[in-house]
Amino acid sequence: MKTVHEEPTLISPPTQFAGVAIRLKALAFDYLLISAYIFLLAAVSMAVIKISGVLGLSLRWPENPVLADLMAFITLILPVSLYFALSESSRYLEPWAVLIPGRWSAL
Repeated sequence: MKTVHEEPTLISPPTQFAGVAIRLKALAFDYLLISAYIFLLAAVSMAVIKISGVLGLSLRWPENPVLADLMAFITLILPVSLYFALSESSRYLEPWAVLIPGRWSAL
């Protein structure tokens, strides 16, 4: 006699998805965070240039365009891409700004 083995069904609670307005506000918040990073990166770069001028060092932008593109990629594009990739691959599969309780009541 052959027995039938049934897989237990997993019942997950209903998922409430964030609406378009909340997602757009979260995107704006993410870009605000990224803009702050860019501002910090520019401020540090300007400080390094000023300090090197005081010390008598000559810092010039790389004359090799491949090196200049590589520097831009490593300092700007890669961190921003990693931020979005890691936040979207979190266990909630959403940017963290969408998950903050009471997140948009003040906006």
